[in-house]
Order: sequence, then C-alpha cells, then structure tokens
Amino acid sequence: MGHAHDKLAPPFADIHVDDGVVKVTLLHDPAVEDVDMAIYVDGSGSMMEEYRYRDDLPLDEPDHAPPATRVETAGADEPEPTPAKKPGLLARLFGWFRGEDDHAEEDDDHDDDHDDDHAVGPRGRTNRVEPQVRRMLQYLATKDRNGTLRVAYWACGDGGKQIEEIGELSARDVAGLKVAGPKNFGGGTRLAPAVRDFVRYLEAQAKRGAKKGCGVFVTDGVIGDQGEVYQLSIQLAARIAKGELPPFHLVLVGVGSQVNEAQLEEIAHVEAPGAEHLWCHRVAEEMHQMAELVSGLVDDTMTVASGGAVYDAKGRLVRRYEKRLPAVLEFTLPAGHDRFTLEVEGRRYTQEIPDDDDH
Repeated sequence: MGHAHDKLAPPFADIHVDDGVVKVTLLHDPAVEDVDMAIYVDGSGSMMEEYRYRDDLPLDEPDHAPPATRVETAGADEPEPTPAKKPGLLARLFGWFRGEDDHAEEDDDHDDDHDDDHAVGPRGRTNRVEPQVRRMLQYLATKDRNGTLRVAYWACGDGGKQIEEIGELSARDVAGLKVAGPKNFGGGTRLAPAVRDFVRYLEAQAKRGAKKGCGVFVTDGVIGDQGEVYQLSIQLAARIAKGELPPFHLVLVGVGSQVNEAQLEEIAHVEAPGAEHLWCHRVAEEMHQMAELVSGLVDDTMTVASGGAVYDAKGRLVRRYEKRLPAVLEFTLPAGHDRFTLEVEGRRYTQEIPDDDDH
C-alpha cells in the first residue's frame, strides 16, 4: 500500500493506494478558485439580545447534534428535512478556530447606552453571535481568492436599509474580532440593500482578479422587501448572463423561531437564465448552529454542478464526477500507471502516485 502527503501539490492533501484503488483527499476544492466571499450579519432590532455580552455563555458552544433542519437549494423539487451537518471534510481539514479575545478594547464609536449593553467584558464573556461569525470568517477565508473577505452588518438604521461595515478581514483577524452589533440597530429587515452592497463589492473585486462570488446573509426574522429582492435577483441574473457580472451565489441563513421559512424558500426558487441557482437557503433553530450550517451549505453551493474528471497517465478517462466533486476521490488506475490528472472547469492538475515505500 502506498501513502503520501508530503510530496503533493495543491489541491491534493493526501493519497492512499491499496490494491490498485486510489483514494485522494483534496486540500481545497479547485472549483472555487478566484472566488470572493462576503458575510452579512443581521443588524435589525430583533437581534439586540443576541449581541448582548454575558457571563453565562461559553466562549465556544459545546459540540452536540442540533435538531433537524430543512435545506433547500433552488431547483429542488421536494426538499426533505435533513439533520444539520457537522463541518464537512474540507472544513475539518482546515479546522475550526477556537480562540479567545484576550486583549479586546472598548469600542469608542458606540454610544454610552450601547456600551453598557455590548461592551466586551472580562475574559470569558461573549455573546451568541461573535463566536459564530469568527468561525464563519475562519472557514470562509479558506474559500476566498485572497483570504480576505467583506464582513458587515445589514438591516441597520432607519427602516433596516443601511449597511455597517465591520471590515475587510482575513483569518488572521479572528482572534481580535469584536461582533458587538451595529451602531444603529434597524427598524426593519431589508435584504435588497445588502445584496446591492455585495454586488458593488464583487464588481470592485472583479477588477482585481475575482471570477466568482459568494455572499452569505444571516437573518433572524421576516424579510420586509421580498418583492424587491425578487426583481433585483432577475436583474442580476440578466447581468450575469450578459457577462456584465461574474457568476455568484447568494446564501441565505435563517436563525430562530421568527424566521419565515416559506418566504426563504420562495426567494431560493428565483429562476432566471444565467443564474438558475442564484439563491439557496437553510434554517437553524439556534444561533450556535449557524457556522456549521454555513460551512455545509457553502460547500454544497460552491461545488454543485462543478463536477470533474480523472484521467490516467495516457490521458484516458478513469472516472467522471457529473455534478459535484467530493472531498475524497476514489478510483482505480490501470496497472503500471504512475500518475493521474484531475480536470476541473478546464484546469488540469497532475499528480504522481506514491511508491510502495512512501509510507
């Protein structure tokens, strides 16, 4: 049996060969190269309690199996309740960050009342949102083109139409990241302004090399501008079809009992030429499930329909993955072949098979 992990080039993390069967673990999904990511967290008034720092919350939620949730991707005929995923293999390869804010400083931009409710307290205090956003940032940075993504509050201010930027952040920024809520909590939940903000961000990043995009939007309530979101989605799909915008996916994550799941399903079913799977969504009952759901949903969203193919040393097809490239590839090479080639979206990655003494 051959086994290698120190003589591999990206995107390969590990190779096992046993009786001619090759098992290859991917370090990352090559289909998501040149993608720019962004996270938008609900800043509406209904979220104020979730942002309150408390002494009785652990810095990291305990691992346990969350209740069943419903997942829906645009185009699916009959969604079925499925257990919420634990982080997928790709997420586990990178690992979740489990850090503490040892030297957080007071945010002078918040007013006095806001400081009383949301100031970062002694070590060991946290709120329900901050650990989840940290986890999402750490994970999504592994998907991002340059490891830096936009993080912002949405549904802020008068009518819930404003955006408050947290920053352009990388995984290195996680340890000191404070997510204490926006300066001005919103009086409504308007999604269209956040989508427009993401599109502007993606347009700017496209000039720097981005070829795809993925925006994650977290909400705890009812979307107040569903009709506008629908019309905007049709317009954006037309721009994608014309090549005016890079293709992108929008991920909508509902958290809590106040979410209107039927509404999220309707948004996820927006279909238009050029963006047949523009939206997808998932609903969680508790805030602590948010990061796990996002990781699984982004994995599914960013790999769906990408597919791929494996070829032997002579260029003959060994196996084809029609719709989705899994994190672990398994195939059999003809005897005597010492290398294979993985093709994904027109790109080819060739890797030699380890010798029997590479253990």
